Amino acid sequence: MAGEKFYLMIVVDNNKGVMARIATLLARKGYNINSVCVGKHLEGGEALITLSIMGEESEVMNARDLLGKLVNVISIEMARSGDVAERELCLVRLKSSKDMAKKLSGFNVKVLKENNGFAIVEVVDNPAVIEKFLEFAKKEIGILGISRSGSNAILVL
Repeated sequence: MAGEKFYLMIVVDNNKGVMARIATLLARKGYNINSVCVGKHLEGGEALITLSIMGEESEVMNARDLLGKLVNVISIEMARSGDVAERELCLVRLKSSKDMAKKLSGFNVKVLKENNGFAIVEVVDNPAVIEKFLEFAKKEIGILGISRSGSNAILVL
């Protein structure tokens, strides 16, 4: 499924199995979720699920409509990439070296911990920038492990 990048921001009742039902419904219909970010919402007992999906507008609208029929979905918004502020958090364990700080200087990276020949760094940025950083770090520093949060987005309108 090619197309444009869209976001579905879904407020749900924070109950067991809600994310599984959402993922199952989308998989059954042939949608691929690029990224998921889930967290507590403003009201107690609610969660906000931010899904990043690639597709044609009509396909993503269909996915939005299908998800809106699930019993635990309170509300759902659909947005294009240009309509949101998007960030992702990536924690990376790197091989440590004397010139590591110099190598990292071109990126918005925060060193969280450094010892025993490795460093843990935090990168918070647009996913495309994080991809560029990871490509650079693989070649120039050495990646020992990563943990990514998934894209988080909020409407800018």
